[in-house]
Amino acid sequence: SNLRWVTQKENMRSAYRDRGQPSAILSQQKADDIRGLLEKGAQTWEIAKLYGVKTGTIAQIKRGQSWQAT
Repeated sequence: SNLRWVTQKENMRSAYRDRGQPSAILSQQKADDIRGLLEKGAQTWEIAKLYGVKTGTIAQIKRGQSWQAT
């Protein structure tokens, strides 16, 4: 089994080690694609619906507050 009892700190450390970012729904590639859609004039709500995330997530990408451009 892959389940075990750990502290929150150990769980977060494992999340970063295994996925690079805890509970990340979007990859760096998807964030780059989202920036491209924004540059082409797509609406925040449309992109959020397309990627299954909240509009706030798209807004953070747009403002450069998360998923910095590569």
